[in-house]
Amino acid sequence: MWHYQDANADLIKEAVNRVDWDTLLALNDVDSQVFKFRDVILNIMSNYIPHKKIVCDDKDPPWVNKRVKVLLNENRQIYNSYKASKNNFVLEQNVQSLSRNFKTGN
Repeated sequence: MWHYQDANADLIKEAVNRVDWDTLLALNDVDSQVFKFRDVILNIMSNYIPHKKIVCDDKDPPWVNKRVKVLLNENRQIYNSYKASKNNFVLEQNVQSLSRNFKTGN
């Protein structure tokens, strides 16, 4: 995911202006020119635009984001501890609280 709003436009312009385009695009075939152009632009952008890789699981519904997954994992861990401890009142309260938070999205 690219964070274009945080891009350093001045450094991008400077980097683009420093490229020797005549030499770069002096290749014989158009395909090679396009690949070189793409590589240079992507290299410049990756240096001056913050970005990160996001992994999406096709099995997850679209509304399942990182926050939801964290809540699910917390709830699962506390619930498993509660089941293992047999009637621990504090853990039971934590399970109920997390369940409410999960349902309301807090």
